Amino acid sequence: MELPPQSGDSSSLEYAGTIKQLTKDEIVLVTGIREGRNEYYTPVLGQIPYIKKYFKHVAIGREEVMVRIPIASIATFERL
Repeated sequence: MELPPQSGDSSSLEYAGTIKQLTKDEIVLVTGIREGRNEYYTPVLGQIPYIKKYFKHVAIGREEVMVRIPIASIATFERL
């Protein structure tokens, strides 16, 4: 998460994403999805070329990348 600029700083921040949660204290944005794939084989049988496909485990993971933005920092920007 990026920190808001200090007072007197003229830079601005932009976030792109889908709003997942909106509370009175913060906004939660989903900015992307991370995916991963892992293959595990048994120690001996996983090394034999035509047999190893029967002795493997495939794990596929998917995770959302989220950014939390405090609403107090947004209110500070609006006053400037």
